[in-house]
Amino acid sequence: MTIDRTSVKQYHDSSNAHIRKVGRMTGPASYATGGDPLTPGELGVGVVDLLLCEPFDNGTAILLAVYQHSTSKLKFYDMAGAEVTDATNLSAYAARFEMIGI
Repeated sequence: MTIDRTSVKQYHDSSNAHIRKVGRMTGPASYATGGDPLTPGELGVGVVDLLLCEPFDNGTAILLAVYQHSTSKLKFYDMAGAEVTDATNLSAYAARFEMIGI
């Protein structure tokens, strides 16, 4: 998975004791069943409180992504609600995200 911090004017915004980050990410080249690792450190925080993503789009289809706090993984689902199969190339899919953490 790739995170592009330059795709928005202000990637970092601090509000009280929390940090808000907005950016763009692409899917992994080989998705692993159970979710793609996405640690708080990769997002520049110690703890992720909330990670919201637009639908991931490749110009033809969309996928939904849900951050699993307990495992620090981003799971991808098709529109029928099924998890994307193991080893699927999702690198053509991209979405903007908003993360709040500390």
